[in-house]
Amino acid sequence: MHALSDYAVSTVREELGIAAVAVPPGVRTEQYAGTKTADVTEPIVLCTASPGDVRKRVDLLVRAFPIVLRSVPGARLVLAPPSGSARLDEALGGLDAAALARVEVRPNVAIDDLAALYREAAVSVLPSIEEAFGLVIVESLAAGTPVVGAASGAIPEILGGHEAVGRLFAPDDVDALAGAILEGFELAEDRGTVAACREHARRWDWSVVGPQLERVYADIA
Repeated sequence: MHALSDYAVSTVREELGIAAVAVPPGVRTEQYAGTKTADVTEPIVLCTASPGDVRKRVDLLVRAFPIVLRSVPGARLVLAPPSGSARLDEALGGLDAAALARVEVRPNVAIDDLAALYREAAVSVLPSIEEAFGLVIVESLAAGTPVVGAASGAIPEILGGHEAVGRLFAPDDVDALAGAILEGFELAEDRGTVAACREHARRWDWSVVGPQLERVYADIA
């Protein structure tokens, strides 16, 4: 069988005793191409993870946002989950009025609009633990937007050691997450970041992943 990452391969082996081959999912990176429109004066922190899944740690991002605002008062937090949730409402209820005024929730964003939203963001965040891959990271990078991700699951396989395109932070560490976002803002202001992110994303383009998957299926057959 095949799994989405080295992390997933290891998990399948340890928990099920089954051998697997790592083949990541493919992304049509051309869907996210286009002019980058991020505003550095009011930088957007974007998160497209589902707040209903406790492993996504969207509540951690909400708690980190006021810390970000202390250094960058013009920052905005845009949450674009597949759907709303009571967990998100509860997390937002912990913000004061000033911070809440800088938050926007846009559930169920269509794919074309989502690509534009990635390009509008200064940085996107995936605070999840135990991710089998983290497809939204590649989508963001394909749009030219750097990513902040938790050092958990397969996320380090995408971002680890690639400081030109993003930052990792210790899972569940609110201060570390806020600091990584601020470093992400600095990346967004670097003229070379857009090209670096898009080049990094291309290793998961279907033109690259497709032949890998074909070889795995051929071996199984």
